[in-house]
Amino acid sequence: MKGFLHFFFLFVLVTLTSEGSAQSDDYETKVDSLKEAIAIEKIDTTKFRLYQQLNKHVARVDRSAATKTLKDQLKLAEKIGDLKMIAKSHSPLGSNYLYLGEAESAFPHISKAVEINRQLEDIEAVSNDLNNLAAIYQHRSQYEEAAQTYQEVIAHSESLNDKVGIVYSLINLMALSTEQDDEKKALEYANQIEGIIKLFPEMEQKDVKEIQGLLSAIYFNVGLCYNRLNAVDSARHFFEKALIDLQYIDDDYTKSTYRGYIDNGLGEAFRMNGEQKKADGKSLELIEGDFRKALEFYKRSNESFTELKDQRGMAFTLVNKGNALKELGYNSSAEKSLIEALSLSQKIGFKEEERDSYERLAQNAEMIGDYQSSVEYYKQYFSAHETIRNEERDKAQKELETKYEIAKKSIELEEERSANLENQAKLLENEAKLTRQKYLLWLGVLIFGGIAYGIFARQRFKKRQEVRKYEQDMNKAMSRFIPTGFINALGREKITDVKLGDQIEKGVTVVFTDIRSFTTISEGMTPQENFAFVREYAERMGPIIERNGGFISQYLGDGIMAIFQDNPASALMACLQMQEDIDKYNTILESRGIKPIKVGMGMHTGPLVMGIIGDDLRWDATLISDTVNTASRIESTTKEYESDILLSQDTASQIKDIEDYNLNPIGELTVKGKTIPIEIYECTSYKKQRKSNIARAVS
Repeated sequence: MKGFLHFFFLFVLVTLTSEGSAQSDDYETKVDSLKEAIAIEKIDTTKFRLYQQLNKHVARVDRSAATKTLKDQLKLAEKIGDLKMIAKSHSPLGSNYLYLGEAESAFPHISKAVEINRQLEDIEAVSNDLNNLAAIYQHRSQYEEAAQTYQEVIAHSESLNDKVGIVYSLINLMALSTEQDDEKKALEYANQIEGIIKLFPEMEQKDVKEIQGLLSAIYFNVGLCYNRLNAVDSARHFFEKALIDLQYIDDDYTKSTYRGYIDNGLGEAFRMNGEQKKADGKSLELIEGDFRKALEFYKRSNESFTELKDQRGMAFTLVNKGNALKELGYNSSAEKSLIEALSLSQKIGFKEEERDSYERLAQNAEMIGDYQSSVEYYKQYFSAHETIRNEERDKAQKELETKYEIAKKSIELEEERSANLENQAKLLENEAKLTRQKYLLWLGVLIFGGIAYGIFARQRFKKRQEVRKYEQDMNKAMSRFIPTGFINALGREKITDVKLGDQIEKGVTVVFTDIRSFTTISEGMTPQENFAFVREYAERMGPIIERNGGFISQYLGDGIMAIFQDNPASALMACLQMQEDIDKYNTILESRGIKPIKVGMGMHTGPLVMGIIGDDLRWDATLISDTVNTASRIESTTKEYESDILLSQDTASQIKDIEDYNLNPIGELTVKGKTIPIEIYECTSYKKQRKSNIARAVS
């Protein structure tokens, strides 16, 4: 079975988008000879076989060129009108698009191949095409559909006793689980593959040989799983096995491609080991030893991809190489490698590596004291990160909307069928009433119609439940990007009700928070530790804001912007509760050897417009108001007065029982663009039942 390895579609087979290795004289001779034979051949069926031979040669060297010749083959098959030939043309054309990373172009061809091969009852061909169809679902992040399709392939393969087909699908299920960050599940699939490998003595030699050709792919995937689980010794073991088993691959191009990825995996394992030793305070000699080994493997990997003209592989190995050089203190060489990676990523639209290049360049500039460049690179990093985040959000929304529309259409069809059945039952009932002699027939039809209608009514109810579940799933997923409080403020109950141009003006209290001297704190952390710290802090603050009736409008790195629509006292109480929780959090940080943090919080009450802006292709939730700018300015003033919580006179004047809070007037503040200053107050505590109220809120 020649299925398509989706994991390597993501991480290895995508290298075939380049022109590959240099074309040999032997290759050119064969291709020219086959083209000449096609040009002079008069019998279409013979010409079709020549096209098949031609495409096998062209696809191994130039996938882009293969697209044209495969389309010519498909046209010829359609002219002949032979279904098997048509299927044998759609299938490789779809696979070729997959190799090129063009999953949407592949979809109609793979789908057509599946349809025709089902009609021809060619189970093996159906299995091959379903494997590729599942790869497309995985590319679309339709993980449930992908998993179901792979399992269907396994069922077909088991019915044919096709061990090779099972192995292909298990490799792809490994990739699917890894993509969903379920490495343990991926390793379970690897164990199933090991069970098949143990059956080699009982298998036909051709099947053994084909599976041996997949061993490098299998062990590479296993090594990647262990890398992600931080089990670097196990990862290195399997990467090394993958290198050894390259001997079973006959195709030099595929062998070089795999070697590039395996070397990169080994580099990652040594890098992670070096970072762990650094965190454990090991000697500089041991740390540098691992980073030097990582650099050696990154260089080897980059050389492989450069020889293959695989620009994607070149981009991410240059980033990894630059990072290793940075850790070893070769900052000039690191900058050169990272700038080359950045240029290449921008050229091919590789956004993840573009983002990572900016981050590593910022860190490198910071190490050599070039803070101006570091700041500029960080700005570019955050911009690239936000672009990727928005694309992921749009993709998630589109997928959920598609599922919703499918379910909605399905229920409409069920309702139509149910209505037709109900009408038929009524007609039968009327006919039965025309004569007493047909009483028994009338009774039987009525009972049958009632039962049938009950079945369809139950199905209709089930479909309605499915639609409601899709709506709930969509709202749950999208609430991570657009707060539910924002949607409700617009007078909408769910995300699917929102329309472009929805807007409302309300009186609200805006709260800004910011960790002071966060840059200084973060200097002592790795990027991963920085991210974990900010995430843990946000996970503690977010629930306190929500319990007090607010919602988080935006996370601003180490800062938070929150909106309170009702009583401003809720905003003030939320800030007091957050400060108390920060005291508890500082005890945890100190136990980890991290300095305690101080967080400034500022708030202001005033009018604000919330709404949905954008165009037909892209929407965004936005806030328009001077209230936001004023609250932000008050928060920044907390540093000047060394205060934890500051609020404006506009907020204080709208808090009932303001005397229950310890407030101190500290002066006036003039906001940029305003002429009239505003009075601000410092809040130090809540007088009444402070401990019981706040402790209850954060428990």
